[in-house]
Formats: sequence, C-alpha cells, structure tokens
Amino acid sequence: MWGKHSWAILFAFALAPLGIGQTAKDLKLETGEEIFQATCAGCHGPDGKGQAQHILGFEPPATFPDFTDCSGSSRESDQQWSAVIHRGGTARAFSTIMPSFGPKENPALTDEEIQRVIKYVRTFCDEEKQKWPSGDFNVPRPMYTEKAFPEDEQVFMNQVNLSGGAGYTANYILEKRFGAITNMEFRFRGNFLKQPTPGQPQGLWQGAMGDTTVEYKRSILVNNRTKSLIGWGSEILVPTGNHNVGGTGAWELEQFLTYTQILPKRFYFLQQVGAEGPFKRHDDPIQAYARTTFGRTFLADRGFGRAISFASEFITTRNFASRQNWTLSIVPQAQITVSQRQHMRLGIGYNIPVIKGPPNPGIIINPVNSQQFSFYWLWDHFDGGFFEGWKSR
Repeated sequence: MWGKHSWAILFAFALAPLGIGQTAKDLKLETGEEIFQATCAGCHGPDGKGQAQHILGFEPPATFPDFTDCSGSSRESDQQWSAVIHRGGTARAFSTIMPSFGPKENPALTDEEIQRVIKYVRTFCDEEKQKWPSGDFNVPRPMYTEKAFPEDEQVFMNQVNLSGGAGYTANYILEKRFGAITNMEFRFRGNFLKQPTPGQPQGLWQGAMGDTTVEYKRSILVNNRTKSLIGWGSEILVPTGNHNVGGTGAWELEQFLTYTQILPKRFYFLQQVGAEGPFKRHDDPIQAYARTTFGRTFLADRGFGRAISFASEFITTRNFASRQNWTLSIVPQAQITVSQRQHMRLGIGYNIPVIKGPPNPGIIINPVNSQQFSFYWLWDHFDGGFFEGWKSR
C-alpha cells in the first residue's frame, strides 16, 4: 500500500536523473527521446512497456499504460497527454503515483519539452505506419454529422419537437471499435407522438419502439501529420418501429463518406455526404444529404481543465421524389465535459429549419421541417466505468 507521502517518493525517484532543482535544459536534454529516457523511463521503461516491478518497487495501478499498445495509447489526444504530464495523474482522476512535471511554479519540463515527449511517446505505437488515427480526431460529437474517428462510446440522445406537432424520440447509441480503423454502431429508438383522437381535441400521447439501425464504419485515409481523416460507412435501417408512431415501415440502406480535419487553435471541421433509400424502390423516396460542422474547443485552467466546445452544423438534403428538392437546417450546439477524466460529456443543440421540405407525417423527428431541442449524454466507456473518473481521490 502507498502511504500519504508515496507520491513524493515516486516524484523524487522519477526526477533523480535530473537532480534536485535541475531541469531538462540544465542537462542539455533536447530531443523527446532524451527527455523521456531521463525523466520517464524510470517508471515507464526505456521501451514504453513499463519498468519491471522489482525495479519499480510498487505494484502498478490498473490504469498504468503500455505505450506500445496502440489500442490504448493512440486514443488519447495530445491535450489529454499534456494535462497528465503537466499536472500528474490527478489531472484526469488517475492514480496519484504519476507525478507532475510541469507545475506552474518551478516546472521540471517546459511546455515545449512536454510536447517533444508526447511526440516521442507516440512513436512506441508507430501510429502512422499502423494507421491508428490519433485521438486528436475524436472531436466533440455533432448532433447529426458522423465523425470519421472509430469510437468506443455509449450515447443517450433525446430529441424534442418544438414546432410542427408534439413529438419526442429517445435514442440509445452503442459504438464499438474493432482494431485500428473499424467500428460498428447500433441505434435503438423509442418514439412518442401526440395524435388527434376522437373525443380528445388536444390529442393523446402514444409511444412505441422505433426503428433500429446497424452501421459499419471504416477509416479509409489516415494522416496524423496533416490531421486529416476520411471514413466510409454503410447503415441498414430495420423497420422495427410502429408505422403509426414514427416508424418508416420499410428497410432502408444508407451509404456515406465522412471527413474530419483538425485545424489550429483547437478549431475542427467535419463533412459528411451520403444518400439513403429503401430496399424496394417505391417504399420511400431516395434522399441525398450533406452535413457540415465547424467548431472550436475551449479549455479552462491553462488548457488542463474542463473542455467546452461550440459548433454550428449545417444540414442540406435533396428529396428526389419532391418538387421542392432542396432543404437547409442550421443547428447551433455546445458540448461540455462533466467528469474530470472527460469521458462523460453533455451536449445540447437547437435545430432551426431555414428551407423546409414537404410534410411527412410518418416522421416524428425531422430536422428538415421542425424546430427541435436535442441533448445527449455521452460516455466514453473505454476511458473508464460510469462511476469512475469523476474527480480525483
């Protein structure tokens, strides 16, 4: 067991190569590799796999990383790496045995030196060669635009009509990643609709299970140097819903391409283009769409605290069975991290239809025609359990 002063013992051990009061600059450590071997290898090992336990002298926690494991190390953004190196494990509610190397007063490593270390640590996984997308691509989730990054997360999304008839849809979305560039998405819906009823002029609420969708998505171009990621996906809609309460009543297929670009100063850009239509030609009209999201993330506490992102999403559609072909909606939105580990997030958005399409009484939540309030709770379950990582102990 570690006592209340264990972090100080480990900190002294980790910084022993630097010497008391010395910095990387004092010892003329310039490259990321030189800094890592002098300041990090004592615990993480010279090869990034972790030092042998008989050398460490303590039992590593369950969250102790193996930097050569791409499945774990590639998922985290540079900002997350930087926060933990600067402030220690407690910055993201991990173990206190990870010391702080960049405190505000008398830092052992400068911001620039820490960035060199991060760049070097990423070479243990060899992300570029093995085509593992960097965690920087895991930008805040938009309301409608599909990200190119393969996620491991669960999302509880709710959409409420504020015009065009009372309606509400609850979505449970499960994202499961397989390897470097592939993931599957399963979406289950519950629909609630207020419909006119004889003797009830105000109508009555009816609820039923909605349609289910299964999606396969794969990254087809990964460039971690230019911060560009392109993905392709295919989705099948299974008509499990009640046709009178928002179900489509038809099997449908969707194909799409999605693009993510990371921009300077924490700006990001996403683009998705695709088409969807029924398996049987006359069951439903074919529709093409383009979704574009542009946003920026702001970080509290010198870049190491809570993250809040603001974005605008633009949705255009073309219905090939309608004379009024083009529609446009704008969705201003925001996302904020709730847990200290940042694996729990809350998102809100408001859909504003600018150019409306023809009415479709079979659709409850239709971003083309209705003003809507949307909100979701996102849980990145790979980074921790539901009750983990809320705050440092």
